[in-house]
Amino acid sequence: MKTFIKIIRWIFSKFLLLVMAGVLFATILAYAIVPHMSNRETPKRWLSEAEVYGSVIDHSLKLLQQESDGGASLDEAINETPLDKERLIDVFRNVYDEAFLSQGAEEVIDGFYNWIEGSSERPEFYVSLAEKQNELAAKLSDVLRQELASLPACPSEQANEEFNPLSASCLPPGVSLDSLIDDFTQQLNEEGSFLSEATLDSSNIDIDQEATKNVRAGFDAASTFLILGPLLVIALAALVILIEPGWLPGARNVGRTLLSVGIVQLIVFFISDRIRDAFLRFGENENGNDIPEGVARDIVQPLYGAIIGDIARSGMMIAGLVCILGFAMWLTAFVAMRKKRIETERQEKPFLHNETNDPPLTSASEEAGSTTPRIDNEKSSSAESPVAQEASKKN
Repeated sequence: MKTFIKIIRWIFSKFLLLVMAGVLFATILAYAIVPHMSNRETPKRWLSEAEVYGSVIDHSLKLLQQESDGGASLDEAINETPLDKERLIDVFRNVYDEAFLSQGAEEVIDGFYNWIEGSSERPEFYVSLAEKQNELAAKLSDVLRQELASLPACPSEQANEEFNPLSASCLPPGVSLDSLIDDFTQQLNEEGSFLSEATLDSSNIDIDQEATKNVRAGFDAASTFLILGPLLVIALAALVILIEPGWLPGARNVGRTLLSVGIVQLIVFFISDRIRDAFLRFGENENGNDIPEGVARDIVQPLYGAIIGDIARSGMMIAGLVCILGFAMWLTAFVAMRKKRIETERQEKPFLHNETNDPPLTSASEEAGSTTPRIDNEKSSSAESPVAQEASKKN
């Protein structure tokens, strides 16, 4: 019966250790991810550290479509004009600078976090390039004015031809430069221009009540697990120590489990920080890559590196602390068990000396050496003078 109970106790102890290892693994993972994702300032910091804002405008210019009959892209429209392309690109960069993009990104992030945290019923944000449309039109008009002012006068045979200021190689007589610039500025400021269509509007996002409920439930569950996870690990560890015959074997097994899980997590986070390039394949399909090469190189990869790097560093730090705790616990239990075993072995060993009351045997030389001083002492005591003996009696 005792053997059966011992076997059941051993099986139950190993089962608890296995459950504790799983809970501990999930807890370390949660502490590496959830604190970053639950803080709205962290995504803003990732975007800043990845330095993606400087690349966004360059790639955005290639994707915007101008509202024209031909449907040409803005990049193609710029190339068809005699205006200096680099100057035009610099105008866009100066108007839609990193501060503007950062402000728009933070507005989107705050809108989603307000929705997740329950401050709003849906994400609320609105970012539009048209906010700086007047500034852009004014700066583009200045570039156009400088270019037109430098054009030579047209020959008389070209005076009746239709004049397009964006593709003109000469300036017809009688054309008012101020009038051309005003018309150009007005055209840029029209409601139907491409800038009015380049918006991020939360009203275009279809979110139902079920999605809202699921997102908030997941957010609350992740936050709650940060508290329950460590408590559950402590409770399981205490059960293992109580079930084991003696607290030292239980503490040793708990420490060994902590150390093992910590080492595995260290390896996982270390590897995840080294294989970031492989995750860039998420945009591939059978027909090729849906993400333009420049976007993947300049935006996705730096942003992914900032996110994974931050999570991996936090995970390795937490896993390292678990390894230290587990090793200390295992080493303490191991040393205590070894010391206890040595003391037990000493108590169980038979006495090396004779257990009788007889005095130990001595050699003849030792006996001779021990009797000689006694004889000398007797002689010295008998040789004392009567005066000394009398003095000793008085004392």
